[in-house]
Amino acid sequence: MKIISCYLMPDRSAQDYRKKKEDIEDPVANTNGEVILADDFNAKGFSKDFDPCIDEIVSATLKIHRSAKSNLLPTPCKSHYIFNLRDFSKVIQGVLLSVPEATEDLNSMRRLWVHEVLRVYHDRLVDEFDKEWFFLLVKQQIISNMDIKAEILFERFLGNKIQLERQDLRPLIFCDFTNPKADTRNYIEVQDLDDLRNVVETYLVEFNNMSKKPMQLVLFRFSIEHLAKISRIIKQPRSHALLIGVGGSGRQSLTKLAAHICDYELFQVELTQQYRAIDWQDNIKNILLKISSTDTHGVFLFSDSQAKLESFLEDINNLLNSGEVPNLFSNEEKVELCEKMKQIDRQRDKSIQTDGSAASLYNFFVQVCIIYKTKCFNTIEVVSVLQTDYI
Repeated sequence: MKIISCYLMPDRSAQDYRKKKEDIEDPVANTNGEVILADDFNAKGFSKDFDPCIDEIVSATLKIHRSAKSNLLPTPCKSHYIFNLRDFSKVIQGVLLSVPEATEDLNSMRRLWVHEVLRVYHDRLVDEFDKEWFFLLVKQQIISNMDIKAEILFERFLGNKIQLERQDLRPLIFCDFTNPKADTRNYIEVQDLDDLRNVVETYLVEFNNMSKKPMQLVLFRFSIEHLAKISRIIKQPRSHALLIGVGGSGRQSLTKLAAHICDYELFQVELTQQYRAIDWQDNIKNILLKISSTDTHGVFLFSDSQAKLESFLEDINNLLNSGEVPNLFSNEEKVELCEKMKQIDRQRDKSIQTDGSAASLYNFFVQVCIIYKTKCFNTIEVVSVLQTDYI
């Protein structure tokens, strides 16, 4: 018999271990971030005037990440305060949505960076003290890394005020649907919220004309802000969302509208009294098969009231973590699935084709379905008044 035991390191040893891990991770993240941004800027044709912001953005993001990780610690009331390098990469990924045609100058790029930092880190915070602390941290990084005051960067939000406050950044919105008639949908800063509201109302009318279940929504400022946040998540690869709020706050309605705006098909399960685990598996299979065999991009919307069995949540957890549900497909179904994926694989460039084996074709299926083409949105109803979007 072999006995394997494990123990918790003393506090000092644990701290030393975490510090050593950060000492290794930070230089790697810094280098990778700069290389990715530089390559993307060059490929898109940004002028050399934007080169200084590459180091600014990466350094400031890394400092904010380390500060958030050290100071915003998880507690029983804030169990989701867990930050890793994936959050750092999400900020960089958001900045990569910029294009030269929609980015006027360095300050425009800096405002985009602030927007992405707020979406990735600030939207996860549920305490007013934490939100204020994070806002001051962002202001500090703006002046220390970008050599400009936040009041100058966001001058149009100040009005007659001298000092920039956290609530002043609410109008800071970036989205890619400000101009529905444009051939290319660029990710740009919203200059007029009323104009954006008119655009969204047009999309809502369009959605209602196409849908069997039209929505009667009042598009006030709060809903427009959250619609932009949800649309941003849908557009980014490997992104999913947990929408928390009271019943009737519009989480599902805004997700449906955002999916329509982004030209994604919405998928939901319809529960009945006889709904069983096998019905759930069939629903998941049908969604994945449709996504993989067509050009369709999809949003899977799942609410807490639909969690009839605990296994439903386990399957969603597996989808988010590994991209697949264990034992979802039988051997016969996998063979048929691999044949379909082989035909799709042959249409791709030879340099990125698989080796044709069953394992590689199934992995290709997982990548197509989960990583690139399906977004999962969970909605949870809470008793207290709380509306938080976090990635």
